[in-house]
Amino acid sequence: MPAMLPDWGRPVTLEGGTAFAAEGDLAPPVLLPRAVTLATEPDGRPAFRLSVLRALPPAEGMGCLELRLRLQGEDIPGTMLARVARGSLRLRPAAALGTIPPELLAPLPLDWNGLGLARLALPLSQTAATLVEGLLAAGRGLGLDALAELEVDGIAPRLPGLSLRLEVGALLAWLGTLAGPDGLLPREVLLARLRLEPAQPGIGLGPLPEGLPPDLLALAVLDRLRARELLRPAPSSAPDGTPMLRLPAAGEALPERIDIDLAERLVAPRPVALRLDPVAAALALAAGHGSTESLVARGTAAPLGLGFHRLLLGQTVPQPVAGILGLGARIRFPPNPPDRPQEIRHDLELSPGASAPELAVRLAPGERLAWRLQGFAFVPAADGRRVERLQAEEVEGAGPRPLLTPALLPLRLVELEAEPALLGLGTLLLRLSAQLPGGPFRAEAELDRQRPAAVFGLPPDATAASIAPELCGAGGARLSLPPFPAEDRRLLLQDVPGLGPRDLRVEVQLAAGTTLAALDLLPEDAAEGAEPVTLAFTQAEPARIFRWFCRDPFRPGLRWRRHAPGAPWSAPDRGPGPLVIALGDAA
Repeated sequence: MPAMLPDWGRPVTLEGGTAFAAEGDLAPPVLLPRAVTLATEPDGRPAFRLSVLRALPPAEGMGCLELRLRLQGEDIPGTMLARVARGSLRLRPAAALGTIPPELLAPLPLDWNGLGLARLALPLSQTAATLVEGLLAAGRGLGLDALAELEVDGIAPRLPGLSLRLEVGALLAWLGTLAGPDGLLPREVLLARLRLEPAQPGIGLGPLPEGLPPDLLALAVLDRLRARELLRPAPSSAPDGTPMLRLPAAGEALPERIDIDLAERLVAPRPVALRLDPVAAALALAAGHGSTESLVARGTAAPLGLGFHRLLLGQTVPQPVAGILGLGARIRFPPNPPDRPQEIRHDLELSPGASAPELAVRLAPGERLAWRLQGFAFVPAADGRRVERLQAEEVEGAGPRPLLTPALLPLRLVELEAEPALLGLGTLLLRLSAQLPGGPFRAEAELDRQRPAAVFGLPPDATAASIAPELCGAGGARLSLPPFPAEDRRLLLQDVPGLGPRDLRVEVQLAAGTTLAALDLLPEDAAEGAEPVTLAFTQAEPARIFRWFCRDPFRPGLRWRRHAPGAPWSAPDRGPGPLVIALGDAA
């Protein structure tokens, strides 16, 4: 089901937490993420990989830290997790770690997919890579806290009949009195002031209706301040990651007065700050897979000179990719006459679970290390007898750590996963089909409890792409789930047809002169020895509704028999209904 924007003005209190109604009630209630965790690869390994390439002077070593993160919400049936619109991750090393290499402190943009998953690769110097390696070797992650600062878009509270007038100069002066010495304003501090008294300096409101919740009005005003860029998000300086705001820069051109109708639809963000200790999380997950040594890939480079360079290719591509025979990147060094008249090119292929690919190259002495990177993929041709190489557009870059991302591949990646409750019923077979100019394109993937996720790769010219799931149970039983367009999706227990509460209209055709018939009804998946339900049918009431809860989607039918000693049971009826039964005489 596609993500829908939550309505911030319509909170929904549920057992276990609070959600927000989806806009237009076109989807289940939406939950904000409550935690960020380290994801696992399809084989269960932690999605954490540190590559360390040491070098002897005068050469410089390097490293790369690759992570995959997952968002989590409260486990409340019948809800869906909100989709993150934007965000970043910052590592916040403790002071006890001493001098921190600057690349460990830079914020990294996070690109979340529709499943609440994000991959990132952090290029490291040898010093920074050694620091992280030391934490892994020590068996503890304390000291390398990570803060994910995210924003979720939703619909601001709408208050019909209310208008808001902002006198910008007076408003900014008042907001400045709430900011700290660093110029940052905690969002909760501002909300608290607006709850107590919304008509602050520079904020003019019309007559307020009785019974208007202060929280709703405060949020409606704050959302408009953000939308008009009178407040901007800022990196949090608080230990707990409390969301911060900042004022516009001094001298920035702003209007003197703004009039706003609070009944208008407005998309407004909600900040979410989540903390994670990635090293501690990786150690905990790796403990169940033998050894923490699998988290680190090490190498040593000899001193390089006279134009020799070593590159380490980082990548944030989920692997393996079903339907694709190989992935990689071509790194090309155009000619640099007169010192180097020839072109240099190398192809580096990716391997699931392997360390970052390395490349040694010799350029002209003193030449700048500049390259062009081009992602490629090998796919089966439509005739099934050849292999085609697809190539993306080249991108330019420089330095020893090129990065290959999904956006640089000549593919569209589709990530799918199934919740544990669904895989508890059996194995899920996913069949992708699409149309290419030369013929059909097909791929398959299988999900189970050990491998609950899969990634498909689609060529860029593929059309009419869809995925047909099939649930395979014990004893060879199979059940088709509704197909859906090829897009990121989390498959849920509620996607299984026939599972859960069911009702079926039962109609009995009585013979002429028959006034009464009684039937015993029993769900197909009823336990051994379960008592049937007896329903009576008359000429005046020849139809009844039978309700039950189906626990086994492979046995969703209904059996019946006449309410009479020794009457045989019918075969299970698995149709959508109604169930029509013709009786020749009275029961």
